[in-house]
Amino acid sequence: MVEGVGDHGLRVHAGGRVVVLGSTGPQFRRRHVGGIAYVYDPDGTFADRVNPTWWSSSLLDAEDRQWLADIVDRHHTETGSTVADATVASWGVP
Repeated sequence: MVEGVGDHGLRVHAGGRVVVLGSTGPQFRRRHVGGIAYVYDPDGTFADRVNPTWWSSSLLDAEDRQWLADIVDRHHTETGSTVADATVASWGVP
């Protein structure tokens, strides 16, 4: 869980799940092999910053949405993050 990443975020990440609540730098997910990266992109700029060779997008199912809501809420509880709090509130997930 991060609230933004700079240049080349997840450049050599292999597997697992990463949640980004904020902007990404250029070449995001370059050489990311396996795993899932959830990127909250309310301003619609993510597609311009990701390496299209190394990613594909898909809609979230109910299980993914609930997992994300739980993990972001946990992040808020443990850190007091106002970004996490506002993100979950905007999703309308209980």
